[in-house]
Amino acid sequence: MRAWISNHKISRDSAILSISYGLAAIYWYRSSNATVLDVLAKVSSTALLTYYAARTDSKQMTAGMLFHCFGDGLIELPGKSLIPAMLTFLVGHSINIARFQKNRFSLSELNLPRVLAMAAFTIYGAAFTHLLTTKTSGVIQYAIPIYSLAISTMFLLACIQKERSLRVFLGALLYVASDNIIGANLFVKKIPAANYLSWPLYFLGQRMMLPDLHDVETVHKKSHPR
Repeated sequence: MRAWISNHKISRDSAILSISYGLAAIYWYRSSNATVLDVLAKVSSTALLTYYAARTDSKQMTAGMLFHCFGDGLIELPGKSLIPAMLTFLVGHSINIARFQKNRFSLSELNLPRVLAMAAFTIYGAAFTHLLTTKTSGVIQYAIPIYSLAISTMFLLACIQKERSLRVFLGALLYVASDNIIGANLFVKKIPAANYLSWPLYFLGQRMMLPDLHDVETVHKKSHPR
């Protein structure tokens, strides 16, 4: 009976992820000329990731994904929707920062190569942020450094996770790469097929930062033996 229930859960989780991947692929294919239905597919794909996150019983993980889901919709609205979208993503990053703080190595535990790599990223992030601010004006010029600080902090914490360290790091790296493409395309120079590049990086990054549910159940069983 337990085996049947376990297999049923795995089948349901696989179905959720498969539908999410399919909707994300639809938006990716249509992103250069997206309709309302295509945007709905985009938001639905991350909404399903949010539902998947909720099944881990992690309130912070779910809340972080939920705000990113809202941001995915806001950024597609016509008019001046970039600032509200950035604010929503900022909240999502802040929640992830709090989540990553709970499971990180201390700085004294890090080896020199990792410290140097994190320092190099910090320098790159500061330089890229400065470039974007020189290309913008008004509210967005002040919003960019705040947002950059949040996403950089999220990435640096992802680099020093104790569990699923490589996967979380790669997910955060893909997310940062996606945001960099979007920022460069919006404010520096138009990049051909920017959305074809940024969307899959973002989506895969989000998915990789979420655990697999069977791993969560395994950890839970070890932490709460009968």
